[in-house]
Amino acid sequence: MSEREVIIKTALVSRLLLILLQYIANFIIPDHKADAFCYPKSGESGFIDELVIHLLGGFVRWDAQHFMHISRYGYTYEHSLAFFPFCPILVRYVVVILSYFIPFLDLDSLTLVVFVSINILSFILSAICLYELSIFILNKDIAYKATILFCYNPASVFFMAPYTESIFSYLTFKSMLNSILLYKKYCDLHCNLQIKDVVYIIPICLSTLTRSNGVLNIGFLVYVLICLYLKKVKLNENTFDTLLCSIKFIVLTSFLVFFCMIPFISFQMYAFKMFCTDFETNLPDFVLKQAKLENFVLPGTFSKHNQTWCFKQIPLAYSHVQSHYWKVGFLQYYELKQIPNFALAFPLVFIIVSNVLEFFKHFPKRFEMLFNFNLISQKDFRSNKFNPLMLVFIIHATALTVFCVFNIHVQVTTRMLCSASPVLYWFSVYYVSDLHEGIAFKKIFSGDCCTKEYFILVYFISYFVIGTIMFCNFLPWT
Repeated sequence: MSEREVIIKTALVSRLLLILLQYIANFIIPDHKADAFCYPKSGESGFIDELVIHLLGGFVRWDAQHFMHISRYGYTYEHSLAFFPFCPILVRYVVVILSYFIPFLDLDSLTLVVFVSINILSFILSAICLYELSIFILNKDIAYKATILFCYNPASVFFMAPYTESIFSYLTFKSMLNSILLYKKYCDLHCNLQIKDVVYIIPICLSTLTRSNGVLNIGFLVYVLICLYLKKVKLNENTFDTLLCSIKFIVLTSFLVFFCMIPFISFQMYAFKMFCTDFETNLPDFVLKQAKLENFVLPGTFSKHNQTWCFKQIPLAYSHVQSHYWKVGFLQYYELKQIPNFALAFPLVFIIVSNVLEFFKHFPKRFEMLFNFNLISQKDFRSNKFNPLMLVFIIHATALTVFCVFNIHVQVTTRMLCSASPVLYWFSVYYVSDLHEGIAFKKIFSGDCCTKEYFILVYFISYFVIGTIMFCNFLPWT
């Protein structure tokens, strides 16, 4: 069996384990009565619908309720704008098509089944992309082990529930991989630009429509363009050729960045139109009833609420919603009662920060070579713990980590980094000697591993298990 086949098998087995663990925990442990949003349902359900909820209902917790609601009814409440549309709208269209062939399932049950199915598929694709990306940056052995760790990552339950983690990780790893493939193709400076290669940036475009931090994925494209530009400029001795090359670079980069931002900008324009204007809506009675009961802001009711974000020069709904409804902001989460949440995020932050510091000890002058992205240099990797090519990924992961620790609900750091960066898996795999079937469990219980390896294995496996149990019973998790 090839390594790719093993990876696909491992990814699938980990998904089945999550479903089983979710079912057992949800069946045995009574749900905590959390003060969280629950989307309104039409109330129509049959025996098969009850069976679906019985088997998979543990995944419809916390923000999954928002995604289910958006997929079923659209953006009916202002606070829903915190959740980007690509994933729930994709699910909605698939549900519409399947509803003709599966009429015996209620739309709520079918939506849940489709969400879980799409997440399983996108997770497998994510694992394959991570493996291929890691081969470019590291080597096959580390790429394989890093991908196996990914299959049991600490935020695993969010990759199965109706969240965007699974599809976002695929789009992110694909964006990174495609950026490298573009560099590999055009580092031969005699190769002319081809319009068909625009398909390489489609994952970046879709990622900006999936999560707000998808915008950062544009940075990888810009990075390889800068590397290619500097490489070409070095070969130009003529001042006119250098000037022409610079103009072409600025125009091309500006166009591609704008092209990648179109989905994000479009969603913000949609949000403005929905909640900063007045118009008549035709929403289900149970949606209107919940809005009245919870005092939610409905679309088309601008003159009633006069939201402040609508008057800003750049009216970004996302930043307003995060700040107004979830109290997200610089140091806003620094309260004594949040110490348990900081403890939840600590293992990941510690792994990232400690290894970043160690990386710069290995390569103290690496910033001087930041834009010298030479894939050939990976042949020297085996002599070092780290590969210099990791720098741009390390900068990305470090920026995300710092932002999470100081600006958002800190426990979200775990699932954000697990779905948005390969760095956690690259760092963690250095301390794990073997990851063949069952080896990790045997090492933990036999004590046949060093302290660092034990820490990594316990961290991944305990968060995989405990996180699933906590999440599916409406208990606070990452």
